Amino acid sequence: MLTLLILFPLLFLLNRFFWTKPVPSSTIYVNPNNGDDRNSGTQTNPLRTLDLALNQAKSRNDIDYIALPKDAEIFKKSLSCTAFSDINNSWASEFIQALATQGIIKGYPDCTFQPDAKLTRAEYAALLTQAFNLPETKTVRDFVDAPPDYWAYNAIQKNYSNKFLVGLGDSNDFKPNDTLKRVEVIAPLVSGLKLVPAGDNTKLNFYEDSISIPAWATGQVATATSNQLIVNYPYLKVLNPTQDATRAETVAMLYQALVATKRMPAINSVYIVPGY
Repeated sequence: MLTLLILFPLLFLLNRFFWTKPVPSSTIYVNPNNGDDRNSGTQTNPLRTLDLALNQAKSRNDIDYIALPKDAEIFKKSLSCTAFSDINNSWASEFIQALATQGIIKGYPDCTFQPDAKLTRAEYAALLTQAFNLPETKTVRDFVDAPPDYWAYNAIQKNYSNKFLVGLGDSNDFKPNDTLKRVEVIAPLVSGLKLVPAGDNTKLNFYEDSISIPAWATGQVATATSNQLIVNYPYLKVLNPTQDATRAETVAMLYQALVATKRMPAINSVYIVPGY
């Protein structure tokens, strides 16, 4: 009996020392003051936004912690944001607020959306995954610049498997940090949603700059036009296909894709190209 009384406390101490000792794990660092969302999220190269860090943590199995600066009031404020402070005068405010309400898009920690900022190709892949709830896949496409430990790897693979990478993943380089072009917003929506082809490209005559549409994308743009996916601001007949897409433009066309697939109600906007 005495032996047991001595043995149990000893086993308890050994258990605490050896088996409950914290296992080393990876941490993503975030700092809104000097961070950059193109950084790797290390302590010396932190990310800027908390949402991106959360997305990375969800898509990677080796992340257990997100480190915030001591003055993290800005993040506390962001968690209670119900509207963005910088979209009231934006032409795309209705599109933005509608998708934010659905939890499909999020803004920055200071409750702004920055509608005129640009997106990267990797960010768009993550956005498509969120918007269409793309399923897990075993299909693997090896992109040399988006390896398995890249934060958007799972999203990119889901997009590839579900045919959302037309115009984005047509080579061995995905170029995840390249700025998204407007035609690169349009083409993946058409292919991924398997929209019925327009039949001919006569609808492209609507655009004053149709000659600027890359040859590989003419069919997708014609189909997108038929399905009223395209939103042109400020000039309805100017497509600007190879121009960098803003966050507002991307959200507006993504919203129109959700309308075309009957996932969202139609919004009345003078910048939606008519399908005819």
